[in-house]
Amino acid sequence: FNPAPNGAVSAIAIQPDGRIIIAGSFSLVAGVARNRFARLDANGQLDTTFDPNASAKVNAVVIQPDGGIVIGGTFTTLTPNLTTTAVARNYIARLNTDGTVDSNYNPSPNFNVTSLALQSDGKVVAGGSFTSVAPNGAITAVTRNGIARFNTDGSLDQNFDPNANAAVNAIVALPNGQFIIGGPF
Repeated sequence: FNPAPNGAVSAIAIQPDGRIIIAGSFSLVAGVARNRFARLDANGQLDTTFDPNASAKVNAVVIQPDGGIVIGGTFTTLTPNLTTTAVARNYIARLNTDGTVDSNYNPSPNFNVTSLALQSDGKVVAGGSFTSVAPNGAITAVTRNGIARFNTDGSLDQNFDPNANAAVNAIVALPNGQFIIGGPF
């Protein structure tokens, strides 16, 4: 087991089938171009069919119950699986199991996402340095300081607004539905 990324790995997630997702600031895995995100087989070999190709660092990753892969970071586009057209996704995106971008999921925070936590119902709580979100093409942004919760379709959970006064850098979802968060707030 030696995938040998050429840069830092900041997040790891295991898919139900045992494959391993790695994310960070690397540009090569096992000598093959993989910009900041890759999938490995259980033995550490690179999955050459999976290449979301993020434009900048990926800080966090969670796997939803339906197999969707939600990532957060400093990226603003993904160009999956050697396509030539970049897909705009500001700081958070949902990928299908084949590495393509879920076209219906676009929470669109206005700045970076440093942490993600998954609730048992598939909702995602995102933390970072953002101050607003404009989910799924919303014309008017909604204020969310450092932390927001998104429904499984990427829409904003309007009933969740802890309103941190600075960045939220770490989140853990507890079995009872509560969260532990950390950061300089």
